[in-house]
Amino acid sequence: VKIGKDEYHEYFAGSIDEVRIWNRALSDAEIQGTMNCELGGGQTNLLAYYKFNQGIDGGNNTETSLPDNSGNGNTGTLFNFLLNGTTSNWVAPGGVSSGNICLTLNITPDPDSTYSWNDSSLWAGGHVPTANNTVTIPPNFNIELDLNSLPDSNRIVGTIILADSSSIQVSGSQTLQINGDLVINGTLGVDSGSSPSFRCNGNFLVQGQFKPGQSTVNLVGSSQQTIGDTSRNSPPGKSSSIVPTVTFNNLVLSNSQTQTSGTLVINNEITINNDLTIGTESNGTFDTIIVNSDAPN
Repeated sequence: VKIGKDEYHEYFAGSIDEVRIWNRALSDAEIQGTMNCELGGGQTNLLAYYKFNQGIDGGNNTETSLPDNSGNGNTGTLFNFLLNGTTSNWVAPGGVSSGNICLTLNITPDPDSTYSWNDSSLWAGGHVPTANNTVTIPPNFNIELDLNSLPDSNRIVGTIILADSSSIQVSGSQTLQINGDLVINGTLGVDSGSSPSFRCNGNFLVQGQFKPGQSTVNLVGSSQQTIGDTSRNSPPGKSSSIVPTVTFNNLVLSNSQTQTSGTLVINNEITINNDLTIGTESNGTFDTIIVNSDAPN
């Protein structure tokens, strides 16, 4: 197997990271759930796995051997690699941040059962997610997340991707910090009487349902953040009068690079601490923010 050159000796003009060779086809959910993190081990049907984590960025390097992290011993060899300077060399950062480990559930889902996020035995890594994990909830899982019973270290995660037909029901009054994106393709709900906070450094993207209860969403990132429903754009050549809507209880926008997507409905208060960019629909009209409270900030 050759990576970076085809049978006609045409070379790939770009950077390569996280190469995985499987002997089965992966589902869309599997690909999306692991594309931005490193595999943690224990995968079936994985023939070879190259993380490309060696070398010094732009330095004088000597590494010409590429370890196989699948455990199958398919060590790679690097050819025609100058190994110094800013081209034909090791570079950083890569497509995936080193040490950001994919984490998912290691059981077969029963749609009629409810599982506890706090149960370490359910997770493929044998531990409850932490800041080093990109968490993927596959289809057909119903998860309960009690923030009050989690240690502080487990109330910080990397990214959360909730698949279609799955749900997370959150209870408690503590803050869940998400260092990456929160992607809701299923349903994320908040228990009645609970008032958790979701503190996001990445995007807050909803293509399923967000049922906010008495929660607070706080966007605190330092780079571009999008909040809302990203399914708003119609296919090419078509138009739609339906504008996706995401409802919040309290919304705090502290990042100067936040942009809306679709209609945002605020049931209580919105606090805008920095510049906010109002997005536009496919027909050119601006997004809308509707505040139902009498005392927005």
